[in-house]
Order: sequence, then C-alpha cells, then structure tokens
Amino acid sequence: MGLFNVWYAHTDVMLQDICLLQYGEQECDRGYGYGPCIRNFYFVHYVYSGRGHLVIEGKRYEIEAGQYFLICPGQIAYYEADTEEPWVYRWFEISGALCKRLMETAGFSKECPVLTDREDRVGDAVLALIRSEVAEFPVLLGRLWEILHAMTVGHGDVTGEGEREDYVRKCETYIRMNLHKKLRVTELAEYAGIDRSYLSRLFQAQKGYSPQQYILKMKMEAAAQHLKKKELSVKEVALCVGYEDPLEFSKQFHRQFQVSPTQWRKKAFYEQSIHGFVE
Repeated sequence: MGLFNVWYAHTDVMLQDICLLQYGEQECDRGYGYGPCIRNFYFVHYVYSGRGHLVIEGKRYEIEAGQYFLICPGQIAYYEADTEEPWVYRWFEISGALCKRLMETAGFSKECPVLTDREDRVGDAVLALIRSEVAEFPVLLGRLWEILHAMTVGHGDVTGEGEREDYVRKCETYIRMNLHKKLRVTELAEYAGIDRSYLSRLFQAQKGYSPQQYILKMKMEAAAQHLKKKELSVKEVALCVGYEDPLEFSKQFHRQFQVSPTQWRKKAFYEQSIHGFVE
C-alpha cells in the first residue's frame, strides 16, 4: 500500500475552491474490508483490477475494474474486496467549495455513486497522480485538475439555467480546472461544442469580457490568492496559473492590478480587502 499526504501549508492556498488532501493505492487481500466509516471530505476510489462491493447508506453496489466510486462527506460507507478476485484500487481525497459541483458534473449523485471509465482517461490521470508520489505543489495541483478534467469532460452543466448561460458556465468550470495550463479560445469552444465566434459573443454579453480576457482575469485572480501565501515563490505561483516564464507572468499581473506580484505581497497591499482587487 502507498499513501501520500499533501503538504497542508500549500493546499490551503486553494482550500476555498478545491484542494488535494491525500492520495494513495492499495492491493487488497481477499475479503479485505474498510468501514463502516464516515468521511469528512470527498473520497474517490478507482478500481484497476479485480472486483468488490460498496455499501453506502444501506445500498450495495457491485464494482469491477474500470469503475470508480465516490464517498461524499457525511455518508456512512463500507467497501470490501471480492474473496476470489480482490481489487487493487487507487484513491484521492479532496475538499473545497467546487467539489460538489464538479462531482455532480462528472455524473455522481446519491442514486449513482459509481461510474464507469469507458475510455480509461480517468484511470490514466489517477495513475499519473499516484506516480507523482511526494511532488512539488504545482505538479500535484496540475495532476488533480487533469483527473477532474477527465471525469467531467463531455458532461453537461447541471445548473438548470438557460442554454446560453450553460455554455458560459461550462467554460468557466473548464477554465478553473485548467488554470495551470495555457488555454486557447478554440479549446474552450471545442469543449463547449459550439462555434468560437458564438462563444465570444456569449462571453461578451454575459461577462463583459472576451473569452481570452476572461481567462486572463481568472488566472490573475487565482494568482493574487496564491501570492498571499509566502511559502510559494513568484515562480511557483506563475506555474500554478500556466506561466513558465515568471517575467511574462509579472507583466500580466501588473497589467491586471497595477502592481507587481512582489508589491502585491507587501503589507500595504494584501492587508487591504482582497475584494478591492479580486471579485
């Protein structure tokens, strides 16, 4: 069994949105069970081989390789490896304000705590996280967003609002999930399944920004939050929001907030309400 705990001094940077708490893997013995237990955060297990079953709040689910299951905060759960073909699973635990929405977007619900990975994208992404072992914070953050992207890609938004609003909300979620990467408007349009020019009109009408401007805005707002933690260097913050060149990052940050990242960190700036700069 492998178990890796993420450095909490770093993860609370993203706590209000989403953060990775711990992750690991286990090759179970025949009939090995865990629980009943109640989780405090969102716990996802991915089964790579073998089989077993999950019991959540009295309901039993048979699970095999290529499937993954979610245990939500407050749920009473028990899971057990098969006595003939015990499973091998890898898992991760997350918390934050975005967790519920992302899990719903992936297709999870109280009635459906088990999903099937038909193209192995989720399994590959989880494995990449496990193989990272105890990596640097930007690497772990990137691995987490890759998993969440694999889980939610192709799924519709669940907000129940109008179709045009759904397109924009779907793109917002995608941007948040990929802040650590370079993002292009064509990529957003392909993800939403609409024409690029139409997407640009929707963003301008609903947000008052072009998609590219909105991507930059979200990246810089996330960076401003990261910079409040002195444990992260400016270079590490730049990587968290998709900039390999710290100088280019500093240029864009100054354009957004009229101060450099270093100045932002100074007491005179960050003691002011963050809402004066980031909404």
